Amino acid sequence: MSNIVLRLAFGVGLFALVSACQKQGCTNEYADNFDQEAKEDDGSCQLAREKFIGTFDVNRSCVFENDSTYTLRVTAGPKDNEILLNNLFGANESLRVQVNGTDISFKDEHAGITYEGTGYLADNTLIVSFTACETFYYPCVEPEECTSTCTKD
Repeated sequence: MSNIVLRLAFGVGLFALVSACQKQGCTNEYADNFDQEAKEDDGSCQLAREKFIGTFDVNRSCVFENDSTYTLRVTAGPKDNEILLNNLFGANESLRVQVNGTDISFKDEHAGITYEGTGYLADNTLIVSFTACETFYYPCVEPEECTSTCTKD
């Protein structure tokens, strides 16, 4: 009988030891500090999208349009790896963008126009290159090509 009790106590002790030794860290794959070896989230996750959030002064240059300046607001998107670019085109629209580290990419349609592009964040400057094309003709032969240089306030 004491042998069974001893084995049971050893098993319970081993289980408690293994459970207590699970590595803690950030378990969110969209965080800059994601730890692949972590088994338990410790609340330390820093989502990659957070560095994009804020207000930016924009200088936009396009092939077929005049250059323009305006303000861009970047907010958190509905998913952990998304942001919303509010007013990217100088219009009161939001564009849903995927974040991967300091890079972004998107393809979205608003008011009959398809916008497709990429960008990156370097310090406080977000560079966004994109094309715009009437959705009816997408993919179009000669899309409007633009680059926006966005400086964080």
